Amino acid sequence: MYPQTNASNLFKKRLLAIAVLIVVLLVGYSVYIVIKDSTFRVVNTNPPTNDVASVSPFFNIQFNRNLKANDLKITASPNIISSYRVSGSFVYINLQTPLNTNTKYTISVSGIIDSKGQKLTNQLFSFTPRYVPTQDLSNAQRQALLKKQLKYNQQHSNPIVKYLPHTTPDFTLNYSYQTVNNSQQLVLIAELFIPQAQANNITATANQEKQDVVSYIQSLGLNPNNYQIQYKNII
Repeated sequence: MYPQTNASNLFKKRLLAIAVLIVVLLVGYSVYIVIKDSTFRVVNTNPPTNDVASVSPFFNIQFNRNLKANDLKITASPNIISSYRVSGSFVYINLQTPLNTNTKYTISVSGIIDSKGQKLTNQLFSFTPRYVPTQDLSNAQRQALLKKQLKYNQQHSNPIVKYLPHTTPDFTLNYSYQTVNNSQQLVLIAELFIPQAQANNITATANQEKQDVVSYIQSLGLNPNNYQIQYKNII
């Protein structure tokens, strides 16, 4: 009888020890999560620094907190950044491709401040691109490449684009692509500068400057009637 009782007590002690260990592990993991989430840090990059392709159109950085965009500064050596923007906890960086597979690139991010004013030390991201066939890129990268190619084709498909923007003392002529009937169409944007002295005669001044815009397009050997022109008076 006694041996059986001892065995039962031993089993209970082992079970209790296992339960205590589980509790300790759970508490430790909870503390780790709290500390991890409370530390202002980089969560990840897309693509990872060890998986940047020579044709990767972007390099995005995610932080674990929303960022203040005003103080953020991003540079690269060699320079491969065409543009960047901040949205929430993400920094979206557009790259000038193709990248050289024999070159090490470093992207530097400074002025990192979260929405509550806490600062993070400057972050460096270094990588050497590798050749990756387009079909093996992530879906997001393939879509970005297609969008980039479409924009390039649009910019080079209309002869007036290479002459814009065009600025004179009286107007600025530029362009944009706008969605019309579910398709992208080129639209000319003309900003007409109305002098204060002509503020009481806006219509006549604007009409004269509209004619100047039309004359400029004609001087390029192009037909103004082939373009949709949006006029905006700037006083």
